[in-house]
Amino acid sequence: MTQNTKLTLTAASGLLISLVSLPAMVGPLICMLAWKDDAEVEVFAKRCINIQISWFIWLLLAALSWFILIGVVILPLLLIAWLVCSIIDIAKTSSGDTSYSFPLTIDFLGVEKK
Repeated sequence: MTQNTKLTLTAASGLLISLVSLPAMVGPLICMLAWKDDAEVEVFAKRCINIQISWFIWLLLAALSWFILIGVVILPLLLIAWLVCSIIDIAKTSSGDTSYSFPLTIDFLGVEKK
């Protein structure tokens, strides 16, 4: 399997794993463990885990704000934004560009490029 294929699967794993109702950060974690001998995939998987944790927090806050009626507007917009950004990330990664920066990402794992 080529390096580009591994990176593309890692980028797509968060979105794909969400389709089976698991937390999106599980997909990149599985990829990181499966290809642990590849340093570039490991760094990229940590970046993807970081993105999925950040977006999980934002979506959780939007869901909690549903009770004060702000979430009625914010939650669907955030879900659409997450989906669009995920598709953009997958497309850029499949073309070899791994520098796409997700908006609203908090650097929990210290892997974001400075």
